[in-house]
Amino acid sequence: MGSLRVIRKSDRKILFPFDGAPQIGPFATPAEAREAAVEYGRKIVAADRAVPEE
Repeated sequence: MGSLRVIRKSDRKILFPFDGAPQIGPFATPAEAREAAVEYGRKIVAADRAVPEE
């Protein structure tokens, strides 16, 4: 079982995980887990770019 961490590069703010964040997984294979993490990470980044928190 791995963990996902998304950090905004400009100010090093941790975007994921956050309090109440959903747990992703488990997955049948490591490849599925990586693919899901990349997809979810992209969604988090897109949401942050659309409405950035300070």
